[in-house]
Amino acid sequence: MANGDRKRRKWGCVVACKDADGRIVSWQARYQSPVNPRQRIYRRFGVKFQTEAYRWLDETFLADLQLILIAVYLKNTAKNPTSANTP
Repeated sequence: MANGDRKRRKWGCVVACKDADGRIVSWQARYQSPVNPRQRIYRRFGVKFQTEAYRWLDETFLADLQLILIAVYLKNTAKNPTSANTP
């Protein structure tokens, strides 16, 4: 895998999957699970769907970020329930 096949991102990566002849056969978008750091979450896309792979990665990042922020909020309100409604 050449360095040109990867684009540096803060959240996950999209990797070109190649056959024995070096031709790209699919794209794999993957990222490390925020809940279990040893787990990688991935999805494969067809040869012509590299843009879709990046889009999926961005949408997944936003969804996971939202869930993490909700979990932090719920954890903080459970500790101090009286200050949950005050600005």
